[in-house]
Amino acid sequence: MNPKVLSLFLQLSGISQHQLAKMLNVSQATVFNWTIGKHEMKYTHYESLVDLIGEHNVFLLEAQAGSNEVIAADLKKRLKERL
Repeated sequence: MNPKVLSLFLQLSGISQHQLAKMLNVSQATVFNWTIGKHEMKYTHYESLVDLIGEHNVFLLEAQAGSNEVIAADLKKRLKERL
């Protein structure tokens, strides 16, 4: 997950890095490193986070954080299915 998206999630949800760490069974330092882009989130942790907050909310957070690649990929996929 993009560090901007993760930081936005934490800000909007009102939970702390420590609380998210407990939910994902990782250390607070790990969450901190994800938010600053020092380490990338493992796919298993990403899946757990998506399960917690929902795919639609992840999409909205990515759009809000300026992750235009996600929007572009979704648009292309939807249009390709119609062509």
